[in-house]
Amino acid sequence: MNDERERDLAWIKGNLGFLLTQAIAAFQEQGRGALLISEFLPGVVPLVRYVRARDLPRSDAKRMAWLYNPLNQMIVVMLKVGDLATTYRVGEESMPKPQSN
Repeated sequence: MNDERERDLAWIKGNLGFLLTQAIAAFQEQGRGALLISEFLPGVVPLVRYVRARDLPRSDAKRMAWLYNPLNQMIVVMLKVGDLATTYRVGEESMPKPQSN
C-alpha cells in the first residue's frame, strides 16, 4: 500500500463515526451518492459534502456510487491537488457494529 493511500485510509478510519453519520443522513435524504472530502491543507479542517450519484463528476466515483450497498458501505472521494482524486468504498468490515439491546 502506498503512503498516500495509507494516509487517506487512516484519516477515514479516524473520522469514521462522523463520515458514517453524514453518509447515512445524506443517503436517506438524497439517495445514492458519495462523500467528497476537500484536499488536505496544513491546519485546515477538510470540507465534507455529499454529492448524488448522478451529479458526481468522476466516472469511477459515479460507478461505485451506483454499485455500493448503502446498508453497510459508503463511498468516499478524497479530492487532491491538481484536479486529482482517490475514491474508496468503505465497507462493513470497517463500520461500527450495531448495538444490541
